[in-house]
Amino acid sequence: MGRATRLTRIPRSASAVHVARLGGFYKIDGYYRHADAWVGNSKALCDYLIREGLPAQRVYRIGNFVEPPAPTPASLIGALRKQYEIPADAIVLFSLGRLIPKKGFSDLLEAFAALPTHIGGRPLFLVIAGDGPLCTKLASQTAALSIEHRTRWLGWQMQTTPIFHLADIFICPSRDEPLGNVILEAWAHRLPVVSTDTVGARELIQAEDNGLVVATGRPDELAGCLRSLLTAGPTAWHRLAERGAHTVRAHHSRAAVVGCYVAMYEGLVRR
Repeated sequence: MGRATRLTRIPRSASAVHVARLGGFYKIDGYYRHADAWVGNSKALCDYLIREGLPAQRVYRIGNFVEPPAPTPASLIGALRKQYEIPADAIVLFSLGRLIPKKGFSDLLEAFAALPTHIGGRPLFLVIAGDGPLCTKLASQTAALSIEHRTRWLGWQMQTTPIFHLADIFICPSRDEPLGNVILEAWAHRLPVVSTDTVGARELIQAEDNGLVVATGRPDELAGCLRSLLTAGPTAWHRLAERGAHTVRAHHSRAAVVGCYVAMYEGLVRR
């Protein structure tokens, strides 16, 4: 939408204000420099915009918001476990995203293969939702690692809330992530989060407080972190999840984000 404002061809002397919002490190010249103000959804992105020569006083950091999810009936969760052949007592690790290299799912599979099959007598399962060009390659990797019987590929899901509620721990294994909306979604669903150290995760997660962070592209570190969290048990999971939920309520609720936009618009129209 930021790029589309160029098509209005409204001169700078007009009363209209062009605001461009960026969710990634996109090319500025020819696409965004025409705007009057710019919104980045992370500090790193705003720093990038300023380095590209945009005036700092008109660059605004406003994050994304997530809505509180609707509850999922226990009967539906039970039905999903039956549908996907996940034992009722299984611990479920969940990840979500497009199956492309930068999302790091191959690293996640290696990490999962290094974990024990059971934790505290409970079987350990991995659930991945999403689709993409690596689908076949990742399925082959799953078989090569001999974890296909404990891994569930759900494909693209229109409604992810029931899957979040099915899970015990959420993992974001990305190698590159400007923000990481899936982290916010996991927190909104009150799941503990383990993430790789991407730019986005670094801004969202306060390590050991509202989540756990490991180096990108290091399946061994991811496996070690997951093993420690799993053996710590549900009390530790719940503490991380509640701190994450608090982060969403305080900084990434609809009210918080809309309030930031309103303040920005009010300031711009007064200029």
